[in-house]
Amino acid sequence: MPEGEMTTSWGKATNLMHLQFFLLVFLPLLWIYVNLPELADLVLIYLVIAVFGSLVVLIERMSPKGTPWAVMGINTENLGQQVLSAVSIAVVTIIVGGREGVIVPVRIPAETFMRIYLWGYALMAVEELLFTQVILATVEERLGIVPGALIAAVTFVVFHWRIYGWNFRILMALTLYRIVAGILSGLYKSVVPTSFPHLIINVLAAARFG
Repeated sequence: MPEGEMTTSWGKATNLMHLQFFLLVFLPLLWIYVNLPELADLVLIYLVIAVFGSLVVLIERMSPKGTPWAVMGINTENLGQQVLSAVSIAVVTIIVGGREGVIVPVRIPAETFMRIYLWGYALMAVEELLFTQVILATVEERLGIVPGALIAAVTFVVFHWRIYGWNFRILMALTLYRIVAGILSGLYKSVVPTSFPHLIINVLAAARFG
């Protein structure tokens, strides 16, 4: 969280973000895991990540000086600049990586609405909980903004290798996206520059028939 006293705006926005994560991501994923066996294997991985990330956030918020982690939330100051930079990053990432490469059709056994919800929103939110709220925030706090953005970008790209494989163009585009967005998130103390491009790319991918 921000150094010193946590600002009221940061606290309210971040609390709201965590509440919506529980209501709109964790609980629906748990329902899908129990009731839709064809999606259970995929969802289980993300439920484990969600539980781990949520525990880290909860512990850090309760005792910020007593844990080895840091947590990044939403900073509503300069929100318009954050959104504009995020949209620009998404557009550049799609251009550099190639539309047919970055926006990969989602091949999961689900109807369009479920596919968009899962891939476009829920799974993206879980990944951002881990890679931005926890990993990026922690490494940036310990090593600085630029080294933290580099390390967090590498972990993100390694995780997504299972989707894109050894496609240098796409991996380069994702790496540049996460480095630039990670630096901006560090400067703004906000998840928006990293999370919003991820949302845009994933929604576009999920909307394609796979």
